[in-house]
Amino acid sequence: MQRLYTLTGGVEPQEVNRAERTLVVETKGLPEAFLSDVIFTDVGLLIFPYGVVHVTPGIQKATLFIGGGVVMGIAQDLEDRKNLKRIERAYDENAPMERGLSLIRRFCARGTFFPADEISQIESAEDVGMSFHFRNANYRFTCPFPQRDLESWRGKAAAKRASLDGGPADGGLPALFEWALRPSQATAMWVTAAIETAVDAPIRLLNNGCLSAARCFHEITI
Repeated sequence: MQRLYTLTGGVEPQEVNRAERTLVVETKGLPEAFLSDVIFTDVGLLIFPYGVVHVTPGIQKATLFIGGGVVMGIAQDLEDRKNLKRIERAYDENAPMERGLSLIRRFCARGTFFPADEISQIESAEDVGMSFHFRNANYRFTCPFPQRDLESWRGKAAAKRASLDGGPADGGLPALFEWALRPSQATAMWVTAAIETAVDAPIRLLNNGCLSAARCFHEITI
């Protein structure tokens, strides 16, 4: 939860729209595909993945059609079919139940969040769905929304996220790690407090009888 509130600027994200049961392809080194629910929120993009496969030419083609349907028959290679069936099974066993959870609880279970003010090169086209760039990777997934709606969403969400400088109420090392990955920004008050907590925590734990350095690190990073 520390990580999410760091990425959202200290607010609980509110759903604007969604794309369910879609393959999200991440291109960063060896391309991988995640069968996911994608939630467009008022400050960024939430992705909930349910299994991963390496991208082959057959799965590359499947990414264009998987949204809302069954992929069997699209992927021609037997291994592709087996891998896609495996992640479909994981999705069907978990996604319907988890949709009843709040976005925060769902994020804690399996979520990834992309702040809207760090999303760039956003495009929508019939042959690739939606594509965008985030930090050092490119992403794409099947998306039913036209280009103008995506641009409007991104503009509003990016402006709101850029205006926020909040964070978790009890930020520690996980929050500081996420904050350090954000674009250059002024140091918010919560960051200063989190740094002081991170510095004091090992001493406090040792004074309370935490004799193992590894154990101390575990305690302050969970």
